[in-house]
Amino acid sequence: MNLVKKTFLPLAVIILVSSIALMACGGEEEAGFNNSSADNGAEPGFGIYLVDSGELVLSEYHIKAYRRGVQFYDDVDTHVIELNEEGIEKWNSYMTYESIPKLADSLYSRDFILKIEGEEIYGGKFYSMVSSMSYGGVVILDALVELDNDHNYIRIDYGYPTPGFATGEDPRNSPEVIDYLERRSLLELLVLPCISSVLTLPPTSPHTYHTVPSPVLRRWCFAPGHVRRGRPPSPSHRRP
Repeated sequence: MNLVKKTFLPLAVIILVSSIALMACGGEEEAGFNNSSADNGAEPGFGIYLVDSGELVLSEYHIKAYRRGVQFYDDVDTHVIELNEEGIEKWNSYMTYESIPKLADSLYSRDFILKIEGEEIYGGKFYSMVSSMSYGGVVILDALVELDNDHNYIRIDYGYPTPGFATGEDPRNSPEVIDYLERRSLLELLVLPCISSVLTLPPTSPHTYHTVPSPVLRRWCFAPGHVRRGRPPSPSHRRP
């Protein structure tokens, strides 16, 4: 009898401790402490927020890859976010129109702020390529379009409709943004051996011309086969 007691008591203690540990792990997952979750309750390290409401639109947990590259034919600095399934669903939740896209039923023209680890890095507007109004800051395109698994990209451009309309210094290449994305293994370098179509502006424009990547060629440039990880070089801003 004493032998049974001596054997049972340590075994019962081991089972009890194991049960408590398993319950604790399960509680953490239920409470949202899984780092792979987009809704873990903590403020994300990378976040795009609406200025008017403070609502988080997209975070690092919605991103499959952040792709940045220089189109060497025209020095266009390209920033593209490829969203994962959670990100696609989150993005589409802001498209409240039923069938025909409507500016009022989307993110169009709403101001955003991008934060890294709680610090405000830069702001801009959600914009659409249907807009006829130029903008001199950072725009996220296209704020009017629903995404799916085959079309899961959004662009972060500086100046709309072309970089020639931008004013001031481009904030997209902030070291805080690039370093954080690199640490999280989200940053990818685009290799863009593309030939761009040319947009000729009116003679009264202070800019003689600006090269604008063709949407068809742009999609080809973003093909996975032309992507490698790492920190891209800064554009040289030289023209032939």
